[in-house]
Amino acid sequence: MALAVGERGIGPNWGLKPRTVMWIYKAVVKPMLTYGAVIWCNATSIKARVNQLERVQRAALLATAGTLNSTGTASLECLLGVEPIDITIKTIALRTMHRLILRGQWLGWYGRGNTGPVSHMELCLTLTKDIPGMGNPGNTLTEGKEAIVQWGRKAHTRRWRDLGGQSQTEFLIGERYKTHTETNRKLDRTQ
Repeated sequence: MALAVGERGIGPNWGLKPRTVMWIYKAVVKPMLTYGAVIWCNATSIKARVNQLERVQRAALLATAGTLNSTGTASLECLLGVEPIDITIKTIALRTMHRLILRGQWLGWYGRGNTGPVSHMELCLTLTKDIPGMGNPGNTLTEGKEAIVQWGRKAHTRRWRDLGGQSQTEFLIGERYKTHTETNRKLDRTQ
């Protein structure tokens, strides 16, 4: 809703600035999309649900970048530094699960409420096995959060590489892509 209202105020040479559109998406729309992600993260294994979420994210990315509608979603995500929505949802679910486990509030009702191909608890537990250091009992909230964020970045990079988008984008925009990715790597190391 908020994004649709904002889109009407955007034109090629007038309207909201791209930075404002991205702020609306990140501050208003994305939290609405990811609310309660730990409960429904198993929907990310259903392609129809992921497509619905990707459609909303794609609209924000197109409005921000000001590109043609035929621009690939993966290319827009890479150029604008936005994680795919399904990886974002899984990351938020894992962070919530980790926080609840550390506080002793994770109920662990395994096998209940399984309405999809895999329950949300089973999905979260499966994903935690891919994250190094998540099984450590002395793991603090900050350490766990950082490990999960790193997992999300690696998953995004793997998907981008597997799609072949990296070589296509590098070919199309050349030196700017290399400069952009190097700048992001430097920023990631300093954060």
